[in-house]
Amino acid sequence: MTDKKERQAVATFVDYTASGTGFLVRTGNPLGVRTVADLCGRKVAAQKASNQAKHLADYSKQSCGGNAVAIQEYPENPQAVQALLAGNADVVAATKVNLVDIASGLTGKAELVDDPAQPNGWQASPNGFGFRKADKELAEAYRGALQALIDDGSYTKILARYKQEPIGLKTITVDRAID
Repeated sequence: MTDKKERQAVATFVDYTASGTGFLVRTGNPLGVRTVADLCGRKVAAQKASNQAKHLADYSKQSCGGNAVAIQEYPENPQAVQALLAGNADVVAATKVNLVDIASGLTGKAELVDDPAQPNGWQASPNGFGFRKADKELAEAYRGALQALIDDGSYTKILARYKQEPIGLKTITVDRAID
């Protein structure tokens, strides 16, 4: 579950992945989109009432000046992807973990943008296992066990099996909510 500060009042979170907003573009990335800043002045398709639509609207107001992000909302992500493929949108913004799967089925048509500064996606939130506050020792033991999986390479193999490398962490963390 998403590690949130409000939830930390009752639980300790051992964070094992982080996922934020990813950006899907046409193959070859003809518009050179790499970061959220590159969305200013672009047509961005997103699922209606999603975090992506809300956060991009806020970002556009605060950071794009007179060159706003033109957010196009669709009932679901597949319609947003179709808008991109039809040339009606420049970018699709969605949860990166979902776009990893979508992009794998669009070889030669679309690709997922890689932002080295935000490898888990824009505004990535950690996902964690929640432990009762009274079980700090158990949470620490669990953190250590997950870190051992990273250290021996098993974690990366597990993520790769399910094509989820983009949401992986290099270090298992505790209570790292960003909200």
